[in-house]
Amino acid sequence: MLVSQYELLINKSQFPKPGDLNFPTPLPPEEQEELEAALGALSREVIQGYFLTISNLSNKEVSLVISFRVVTNDNESSFDGSTVAAVFDVNGINQTIDLITSNPQTRNYVISLPAKDTGLFIVQPNPGFIIDADKEIEIRGYVDVSVLLNDGGEEIDLLLTPEHRGTFYKRTDSGLDQLDQIVYSLPTANGGSLFKLK
Repeated sequence: MLVSQYELLINKSQFPKPGDLNFPTPLPPEEQEELEAALGALSREVIQGYFLTISNLSNKEVSLVISFRVVTNDNESSFDGSTVAAVFDVNGINQTIDLITSNPQTRNYVISLPAKDTGLFIVQPNPGFIIDADKEIEIRGYVDVSVLLNDGGEEIDLLLTPEHRGTFYKRTDSGLDQLDQIVYSLPTANGGSLFKLK
């Protein structure tokens, strides 16, 4: 069942680079320099991940497949186990979740959530790439959730709350400065948090 869209980012500039701006009329050289200086002073880079809070409202443990559909074609090959990290946190225990690839456009993860419990599933670009300014990742698409096994066949009720969380930073001679954070909820495909899966 479709949940939401997602966007994974690392080392991406907050603003477009001046050379990427396509003005109908080219700026005079002095104005171009002023624009580049102003954007350089304002802009920071960002790492952004996808966070999905999942509550299992049923009376039994449920195994779920969380599928990330990749629609940013240039980055299909960038969404793998070395560039993207996934963690599932239940009861304060962070578990690294291995990536299972079913086809070039889909990245699947399998998690299990106990009855009446809540977990947090996180997918983000490998934070280690933050030290390499030339390593940029920008991957977009949408997320599906389905039940892996359902022996009884009854409907499984889940509460799903997706959001993006990001950290802005500026590279300076002293390291990474001007840190700031952003968190925003993503709209769900059904307009609410309750999902009923077969």
